Amino acid sequence: MGMKEKFNVVESEINWPLTYLGVSLIWLVTVSVLVTAFFLFYEILDYGFADYLNDKPSDFFILLFAGVSLIVCCTFLIFLMLNYKKKYFRKTIINEKGASVYNIKNEIVAQTLYAQLCHSNDVYFPDISHTIHNQPNFRIVLRVFKKDENNTVTEQSVDFNYSYLSIKNKRELYRHFLIGIQTFRPELKIGQRTMENYHLKS
Repeated sequence: MGMKEKFNVVESEINWPLTYLGVSLIWLVTVSVLVTAFFLFYEILDYGFADYLNDKPSDFFILLFAGVSLIVCCTFLIFLMLNYKKKYFRKTIINEKGASVYNIKNEIVAQTLYAQLCHSNDVYFPDISHTIHNQPNFRIVLRVFKKDENNTVTEQSVDFNYSYLSIKNKRELYRHFLIGIQTFRPELKIGQRTMENYHLKS
């Protein structure tokens, strides 16, 4: 049986302890911000709304603006935390077609198929390589080239880093995707640094 016929399927594995720790820290920050906002408004109400406005107008507007900003921030954080599974839950599957990302309803929300990949249109970059992003956080992604809706070849990223979720086998996902490229799109050149980083055979 050839390599193409027995290409394994690899699915992302969530590190739940780390994920719950991250979610707990965000909840802790949210509660702390709410408590701070409460004390800001309490100071105004305790002094007297009208009296504070008359005696300390500049401080009044600063505290009012700070309190409202904190409440808006908290509302946004609470909304994200209550809906993070629905919005940010991800399952990635690497198979003989490529990489598919699913939401909690098992609907495909993103896909990078081997058939979609193109040769690099930049002489300085190989067809496939990896790069490091520092913003908004440190993460490694794959740099590939695909055609956009205008049939123009553009640089795009294959990113298995997901908000609120810690993926245990992230490196394995990247490596298996690269092996899939070697298997199904052997004409595409994978950069030497990427080959070495993911221990791929030439």
